[in-house]
Amino acid sequence: MFIRRKLIVVMMVVFVALAGCNRQKPAQNTASQPSSSTTANPTPMNPGSTTRTPPPSGAGIVPPPPVTVTTEGNSLSLAGITFDLPEGWVKENPTSSMRLAQYTLPGEAGTAELIVFYFGPGQGGSADANITRWAGQFKDSQGEPQISRFEQGGLKLSIVRVTGTYAPSSMGAMMPAPPPQSDSALFGLIVEGGPKGSLFIRSTGPKATMEAQDALLEAFARSAQLAE
Repeated sequence: MFIRRKLIVVMMVVFVALAGCNRQKPAQNTASQPSSSTTANPTPMNPGSTTRTPPPSGAGIVPPPPVTVTTEGNSLSLAGITFDLPEGWVKENPTSSMRLAQYTLPGEAGTAELIVFYFGPGQGGSADANITRWAGQFKDSQGEPQISRFEQGGLKLSIVRVTGTYAPSSMGAMMPAPPPQSDSALFGLIVEGGPKGSLFIRSTGPKATMEAQDALLEAFARSAQLAE
């Protein structure tokens, strides 16, 4: 009887052990799950490209379309408008996508800078708005801004001259405002009526340099014409 009971106990232990081995374990999902976010590879910038980088979504800024800028001899052509370049102006690489062209103007009092801005058709504001903004960047102005307007070859041109302490405003967190520059001058030119929109041309520098360059700047402005 004792042996029979012992055998029954052994059989029960074996049965429990076998039942535990056959118990199913929860299945583990080893398939790769798609990530909830993706990282975009930045597009390499081509220094020779005229394609503008679109602003961040919601910035409310319309990116300018690409335009061709060519220089042949002393002729500058951009956005469907041509200019005659004076001797001595040094071409520089534009430091912003909104700048079509950039030049350094020599002078004994220090170099001046000329920048051609372009924002696209219907963009950039009116001539009066830009003249007011440019004049407002000068503190302790020496007299009222000198403004002249004329039309030629289907283009409408506005010129403004201002002297005083140049204190441009900040262009955002990445471009803080430079320190004020006393005894400075500005020659501004707005060209309206181009086939691809208006051009906004601003030259600033030491007053003595700007005075020495004034006749060349005037000739540059009056050389503007529609490209053939």
